Amino acid sequence: MNMNGLQAFNQDLRKCEEFANSNPVEGFNDGTLQMTFTELRQLVDLLMSGDWSTYMADHGKPHSKYSRVNPLVAARLLEKLYAESDKKRGISLLRKGDRERKKLWETTIKKLRSLDSDKNMN
Repeated sequence: MNMNGLQAFNQDLRKCEEFANSNPVEGFNDGTLQMTFTELRQLVDLLMSGDWSTYMADHGKPHSKYSRVNPLVAARLLEKLYAESDKKRGISLLRKGDRERKKLWETTIKKLRSLDSDKNMN
């Protein structure tokens, strides 16, 4: 998984959303088909934007921007993006900017796992 793959998936998701919005499907209530894609849309938007501070601050609030994003799913996907990015960089991790980015990703993944743990304890 990498950003190019995520961007391609984003385009596919847009097409699915366009279809859901333009063609009523017999047997589905209005909005049901659109809701099918809401979790994916929020997850893709979060991964592409890197808006982790908003996600962390609003997690658990019913009307948050990323209310349908599961922290464990987000952590797993972020790990995959991180691993792929790490492979490509290789020796460039010696640069300060790359080390800081790596630290930020590791911290974000830990916080996401913590959010999931907190949810399971309640």
